Amino acid sequence: MKKLRILVDLDGIVADTLPYWLKQIQDTTGVVTTIADINKWTLHACPPLNALKPGQVYDLLNIPGFNANIPVMPGASENLLALQEMGHELYMLTARYGDVGMPETLHWVEEHFPWIQADKQVGFFADKHHVRADVLIDDKAETLIKYSECNPEAKILTINYPYNQVSIPGVIRVEKNEDSWFSLRKTIEGISNGEIL
Repeated sequence: MKKLRILVDLDGIVADTLPYWLKQIQDTTGVVTTIADINKWTLHACPPLNALKPGQVYDLLNIPGFNANIPVMPGASENLLALQEMGHELYMLTARYGDVGMPETLHWVEEHFPWIQADKQVGFFADKHHVRADVLIDDKAETLIKYSECNPEAKILTINYPYNQVSIPGVIRVEKNEDSWFSLRKTIEGISNGEIL
């Protein structure tokens, strides 16, 4: 078994951010949206959210409590713990902005992933393609593309969403459901054992 360095995005991968965010938008503006409506990364460009001002969508991200209360993706903690216990190196990378987002996110990781050393295994930046790893798990199509271009030897995994349905050669996709993280872990085990080339 090969020990792997694995980069894990937060939003949409270990944090079930989108449905929570859409509910916050609905509660503050009255506009009802579903995940199926979000076919672009830029939420404010997706109907019916395009009727709102961008601030009505994005300012919520910096309201105290927003990041602290995002639900965890089913199975994320136990499956990531299993991978770390197998000897794989795990790093959580995410883009966060403002005085609220970063500290709340660190607290969120410490609460839901207490076995992660936040000071050593959590990073805040968007340009993930600069960090070399064997595996990247992310949901943003642009990140998947850039990472695969800059790190062609890496395995790229994602969870399917309407906004990341771009054809990217070699990307391994799992469906978003209760078993997404079990499927991701089994895929990573297959990569580690040389069963997935």
